[in-house]
Amino acid sequence: MKLWEAMKELESGKKVRRIDWALDEYIYLDIYHRVISNNGGPADKDILDNIHMTWEIYKDKNDLNRAFDFLPII
Repeated sequence: MKLWEAMKELESGKKVRRIDWALDEYIYLDIYHRVISNNGGPADKDILDNIHMTWEIYKDKNDLNRAFDFLPII
């Protein structure tokens, strides 16, 4: 998805990631509408500068387990 589509997903409460990031990296908006990285701190301001990058919705392990309606075996 394009940057503007990723921004719409962020505004709807989803986590998004660029496809060139590590699989566990993502950003989201906090309750103050600040862009936060997966480590809980403010995201680098340059993340959203490149409008040509491709984005996707971030799916963590819990999202996948809910999608298939089962709990992980630990």
